[in-house]
Amino acid sequence: MKKITKLTLLALLMIFASCQNESVQEDGPEQPLLRFKDGDIVSDGLLDEELVFDENSEVLRTKKQSFSVKTTIDCTPDLLDTGYSENVNIEVVNKPGDNGYFDISIDGGDVIQAYCSDRLPSLGADDDFLDFAVISTYDSAVSDGGIYADVFTNNEEFDKVNWIINNIDISEGSEYTYGHVQYAIWRLIEGPFLNDFTDFLTPNPGDWVPSIDNAKGDAIFALAEANGDGYEPACGDKLGLLLIPNDPDNVQSLLICKEIPEVEDCEYTEVSDGECSGCDASMSVSFSCDCQCVEVSACKDLSNIVLLTADGSEVKYEDLDGQTASLCSPDGSPIVSVWVKAGCYQSGDGPGYGRRFDNPNPECAPEEECQDCTGKVTDLTLNWDWHNSHRVRAYQRIGNTWHAAKIFDQVVEPNENFDLSGVNQNGTFGKWVYIFVDHCYYTKIKTNCHINIGPGYRRGVVEVVSGESSLGGELCEYVPPHHWCWWW
Repeated sequence: MKKITKLTLLALLMIFASCQNESVQEDGPEQPLLRFKDGDIVSDGLLDEELVFDENSEVLRTKKQSFSVKTTIDCTPDLLDTGYSENVNIEVVNKPGDNGYFDISIDGGDVIQAYCSDRLPSLGADDDFLDFAVISTYDSAVSDGGIYADVFTNNEEFDKVNWIINNIDISEGSEYTYGHVQYAIWRLIEGPFLNDFTDFLTPNPGDWVPSIDNAKGDAIFALAEANGDGYEPACGDKLGLLLIPNDPDNVQSLLICKEIPEVEDCEYTEVSDGECSGCDASMSVSFSCDCQCVEVSACKDLSNIVLLTADGSEVKYEDLDGQTASLCSPDGSPIVSVWVKAGCYQSGDGPGYGRRFDNPNPECAPEEECQDCTGKVTDLTLNWDWHNSHRVRAYQRIGNTWHAAKIFDQVVEPNENFDLSGVNQNGTFGKWVYIFVDHCYYTKIKTNCHINIGPGYRRGVVEVVSGESSLGGELCEYVPPHHWCWWW
């Protein structure tokens, strides 16, 4: 194995040595050309001699994904909340509806779809401006002993009805339609029944085929029987509501659906990283959902915490005591990032700045505005501005070493964009990104923000389309210096 490794490294060195070099100024704008000499790419002549390629350099690496995010929510749906007044007025707009047995309007509002919650009596398209009570399908008023219990033959089956409206897809292209759902609801609520009201089970009356469509309705009924006993919708699901007329002996009751809010109350979002081994420290930051406060904990004593708020302010807390801390935004601006120093880890973002934790809640993020390159570059989208496809490889140095790590390897088509992400511990590229074309070194891009790179910055046929830096966010458009030289 050692002999193979040595041969591989020797081959790499011979390949790199064969490529043509031409020394150029490193920060000026460049002509969009590829040059070849003796069949090799002509490089910019700036490959660092100290850069080390070993057996690990050809292992394609991706951005470190060691963060675990856990959002704790307190979302208990109110299954009795209808969202409507106790009594409403109904106008039947269409029968059949677009995607329901009826299209109706409640109190003159938007048109919504409705099902029959019982088969008889019938409600027609001309039966408008009738008064109905609104109750939840989980209301005790519809269960045994309730004031509406006698309206339905099987008033204990509404848990299975709710299972159907949350688990049977009737969108376009699905196996089932609203008519199959209506059939299954009738069978649940009415018990054994004769399906003799088929005209309004399809948008075009008369399209229902009993030998086919009854079987699909029976299949939904069987699924509800098997899975729906005791079912209760959760946050983000649909809740069945009953519209019961003042005269249920002569006017048909209806069923509509209400969306339950997905999240009613969010407590915090927790982001964690690190290991409690050696001098390193595992730690976590819990961001409050109002973006105002954080709770920090670590397995070693905390020394420094820095808060970054949406207005760009950084507030540093030093001489902390213990392994936990609770801090809030000093000026009311949302907290977007936190640096935590405990143990030996240092991000290099500033003195006493430890591991960085970004708030994953998009509601806490500042408005997207480009910034000058600050800190180090973390992400780049590059454009291959050339008329032929070539294999492009990109490398960076690992940490503060000279060891090269591959971060991209792909054949790039003419004018194609491709993405690079830093693989250092803090998600950055470090000082340089090295670009190889085919088997030759081509050029390198300075990514430590000593050059204010951004969209429009280019090295030969490689142009920056967009990017982000660790402390500045989205990169602004590149402004070239007044004095520059062409690459060739």
